[in-house]
Formats: sequence, C-alpha cells, structure tokens
Amino acid sequence: GDTPSFRAAGEILRRLNCPLYFTPGNHDTEYDGAREQAGALLNVPGPPFYRTITHQGWRLLFIDTSYWIHMDGSVDEYVDRSQLKDIYIPDSQIDWVRRQLQDDPHTPTICFTHTMLTLRDAYPGGTLPHDGTKVDRISLKLLGRSICQNPRLKAVLTEYDCIKAVFSGHGHRHAEERAIDLL
Repeated sequence: GDTPSFRAAGEILRRLNCPLYFTPGNHDTEYDGAREQAGALLNVPGPPFYRTITHQGWRLLFIDTSYWIHMDGSVDEYVDRSQLKDIYIPDSQIDWVRRQLQDDPHTPTICFTHTMLTLRDAYPGGTLPHDGTKVDRISLKLLGRSICQNPRLKAVLTEYDCIKAVFSGHGHRHAEERAIDLL
C-alpha cells in the first residue's frame, strides 16, 4: 500500500459507481498514516475501518484484521518491524463483532476480512515461489500462524447461524473453504 497504488485503485474503483468500503490489509498498515491515506485516496469513510453496513436485508460486517502485535505484547495500527511478532485483531474489535451479532443474531450476515479464518494444507501451484527464496523455506505451520491469526474471530463467528460467508484476500488465491457451514 503506497500512495500511487491507492490513487490508482481509487480511480479504477470509482468508475464502478457503487459504494466502496475498505478493509485494510497488512501492506496497507506498514507505516504511520497509511490507513488514513488509503481511506482518503479511495474516498471511503474511516477510520475506523471496521463497520456494519445493512443492504437489502443483509448485514455486511467489515472487520479490520490488520493490526500488529509486537514482542512486548503491545498492539498497534502500524508495524514496527524491529519489534514485530504477528498480525493481530485487537480484543476491542473482537468484542465489537460479538456485540453486533448479539444485538441482532438473525439478520443474514457476510463478513469481509483481510486475513482468512482457515488455512489449507497446500497452496495452489504458483502461489508461493518455489525457487529457494526465503518464503519457499517457511513451513506452512509458521506461515499459517502469521496469516491465520483469527482463531478468536472464528470462534465468535461460528457461534451464530446468521453468518453465511466470510471473504478474505490475504492468501492471494482463489479458494472456497467450508467450515461449520461457513463459506
């Protein structure tokens, strides 16, 4: 997420002539002010970038899963690579999701996050480099821990029958996975 990328995305997406909502990804939160810059250039409301939208009888939950936990346990909107431990969802946001669902457990709901709720045993060919680079040498278990930091979120979402689907983008791949009747 840099200024030219956000600007180009905003120009393209505005042509769709429909509402646009932004759920930050890890690369959109790598420097102080990046979230706000992305929101402004994409012309979307925020921060915060987690929200509930109701559309034609459906609830759309946008969940910002791109916070950072540092080695000292502190959580921040922006990464400090010298102290980085993992991607994280603040407890306050997990509580917010829970309250949204408790307040209305019946409206059919679709969730949008950056990081996924589950991790497959293997990625499709060509998704990760296979040329001996650092990424290729990372075990899937470690990779899964980093991009699948949502066990608390998954636990909340699977408590409610109103959750019909969860969409994510971090995996840079097309896949459909079913977990407890969630798509």
